[in-house]
Parts: sequence; C-alpha cells; structure tokens
Amino acid sequence: MNFEAQKLIGVNSKLGANMVAQGQPTQRLIYDTVTESIPAGGTATFRFFSETANKPLAESNLQEGFLDNGESLVIKSINFINDEEDFDAGTFGVFSIIVGNQEVVKKLPLPIFNPFEYHVENLVTANTTATGSTTIYSARLITDIVIPPETTFEVQLKIYSSSAAPDTVIKCGIQGLGVLFNPNTAL
Repeated sequence: MNFEAQKLIGVNSKLGANMVAQGQPTQRLIYDTVTESIPAGGTATFRFFSETANKPLAESNLQEGFLDNGESLVIKSINFINDEEDFDAGTFGVFSIIVGNQEVVKKLPLPIFNPFEYHVENLVTANTTATGSTTIYSARLITDIVIPPETTFEVQLKIYSSSAAPDTVIKCGIQGLGVLFNPNTAL
C-alpha cells in the first residue's frame, strides 16, 4: 500500500470514517468554475467548491460543497485554468485550501505572470503553461492534504491586479488519489 493510501485511510479512521478502507481506489479530478471582477489596482477572491449547487456539469462536477459518504481524496495537484484574461506584469496570486474549519494551505503564491517552475518552502511546485488563449497555473502539493467524506472544503484564489479584469472566469481543478464507495473491493 502506498503512502497516499495509508494517509487517506489513517485520516479517515481518526474521523470515524472506517468504510473508506473498503472503498475502490481511483484517480480523481474535481472541478469548479467561478466568475469575479477584478478592479484596477485591487483584489478579487475566487471561492471554489463553496457554492456548487445547480451548476451545470461543464462548470462543476460536484453538486454539494463536500464529497459524498464513502468518498475521500488526497490532493496531489491543483490547477487554475483561465481562458479569457491575459494578466499583466502587475498581477500576483495566492491560494488557500480550507478543509472543515481549518486552513490547511495558507496563501501559497501562484505564478500568475511568471512562467517558470519554482519551489515554495518544500510545500508546492508550480508552473504556468500557456496554449492559445488558455493559461493553466498548476501547483503540485508535496504535502498530502486529505479531504474526508461529508466535510466541507473550499479553495480560495486571491488575485491582486494592477489593471481591471471584469467578469474573469477561472476554473479550479483538484487531482489526486480518491476513494469511491464500493463494498466489493478494499484499499
């Protein structure tokens, strides 16, 4: 059993979610889309996974702000996809991850304008990829973050910009080792 699976089972067992060990391991991708306006010389906070109800599948693949009973996820990477705005050199972003009522990743910088790979205190590696009009800002978490079943979670992306960007649409994708409810297999 790999380290991610052990961490997933361990965290969920401490929370009383022992059925996760009986789940089906899977590669998991969850995503959400948020639209905000960024004022010139100001800040906008994009809050992902907090209000996913009634969004179409193209905007979010979660219908609630938490994973279902028997589901869990170890976050390995997080991506922010922007296919509309070209941010200028005065743009900077940080992201946070909140699980339950705990901020488990706090204001890690994201290379909004700097298309190079870098390391931040051994917590995250990140890079920027631009193809056509789509830009993907990726962060690979070195520390495993577990989202247990039926626990609210949120990703916050705060963007500081020197120029205005009205109605900016950003999609957040979280990838990692997941568990789906399946009584016939074991992790």
